[in-house]
Amino acid sequence: MYRGSDSATEELFRDFLPFGGKLDEENRWVKAGRIMPWGELETEYKTGFSRNHGRPSKEARKMVGHWMIQRMEGLSDAEVTVAVSETPGMQYFCGARRFEQKRLVSPSLLSKRRTALGPDFFQKLDAILSVTLVKGKMVKARGLIMDGTVVDEKIKYPNDVGLLNDARTWLVRTAQAMGRTVGQAYRTCSRTAGKVFLGFSKLKRKSKKTIRKAKKQMLQFVRRNIKQVKDAVGRMQTRGERIGRGVREKLAVAEQIFVQQWEMHRTKTMRIADRIVSFSRPFVRPIKRGKSGKEVEFGPKVALMHVDGCLLAARIDYGNFSEADVAVVKAQVERYEALFGRLPPWGAGDKLYGNRAVRDFLESKGIKMSLRPLGRPAQTKDRKAERWYRDKQNQRNRIEGRIGNAKEGDQLGPIRYPGENGAQIWIYAGLAALNLKLALGRM
Repeated sequence: MYRGSDSATEELFRDFLPFGGKLDEENRWVKAGRIMPWGELETEYKTGFSRNHGRPSKEARKMVGHWMIQRMEGLSDAEVTVAVSETPGMQYFCGARRFEQKRLVSPSLLSKRRTALGPDFFQKLDAILSVTLVKGKMVKARGLIMDGTVVDEKIKYPNDVGLLNDARTWLVRTAQAMGRTVGQAYRTCSRTAGKVFLGFSKLKRKSKKTIRKAKKQMLQFVRRNIKQVKDAVGRMQTRGERIGRGVREKLAVAEQIFVQQWEMHRTKTMRIADRIVSFSRPFVRPIKRGKSGKEVEFGPKVALMHVDGCLLAARIDYGNFSEADVAVVKAQVERYEALFGRLPPWGAGDKLYGNRAVRDFLESKGIKMSLRPLGRPAQTKDRKAERWYRDKQNQRNRIEGRIGNAKEGDQLGPIRYPGENGAQIWIYAGLAALNLKLALGRM
């Protein structure tokens, strides 16, 4: 059940703070509270609740306020609840009517409610905030700059032997636990397998022959443990015991890892479709980027658009799509038009955006794009056009810097939220926090 509250907060902390209980008007959390569209966010927030049934939920402003502070300050769920309990300005931002010396919400509630709302709510949060910034003239209709990036998942760098060992460790633990339940002891060869993996991981130099031998051994251990877990599951089902969904999903992942790794071992290849690189996050896929020092990245790819410092996401996907696909560019242009009521005066992107489909689409819309002309170079250069091209390419560096700052500032840092939807929630909430910080700097 959800009960709304008056979002127009009164004079706060009258009995706690001096000077009549008022906060400094220049306090950044007071200013941020004025920027946020609390009314529209509450309308979206309460759609997932019953009006008359269930325990009353925490107010939308209190929950969204915690999430925004968390992403702006780079805090965990536990850390942000403590920070809010210690800071009057943050409590104002979260809609408190008086200073509370205890936590306003519990860390577990932040996680549960975030998961229940899903990525759709946080996408709307980012969209509503961007519209608010445009209406408040804190973001103006400048040129449209486009680029793509990969937001890293918080996983260890994968290798085949380590991945198989992760699956084996879970299988052994599960087989032993289920075996105790059904009264069956399984010979898991856990100690032998552990010694094999430890001896392999300690090697400073690993030849192809050594890697192949260790991989074959781990495959044999995993195959054995999968059969044991399946046997235990069958015995438990015969007894009428319930098998949790988490166990079934993990077992399916372990089997898929075994099938993929066995096929690559058998065919002596290093490539397979939909390759799993993390046992704990099986939805993560390797994305080949070819950048110096980071040839392969692991995480969702994001197509981004930059307008007057405001960073917005057009597409988020774990697949390695092209950010210069004409469908993605079309979505970015349409969003720009929806925000500002007109088409962008110009656009800029890297060489990927110079494909024929994108050129034709932008030309049909009358948008001048900062791209090199196709065909052979002209014998006589148009100096004015060359200067314009270089100027817009220089401005394109802004999105590169913005992305870099967002990753360093944790708004687009390694993803901490669990689950496949956690990545989208992390990115949309991070972009909303990044744009709110931009607006605060311009007030």
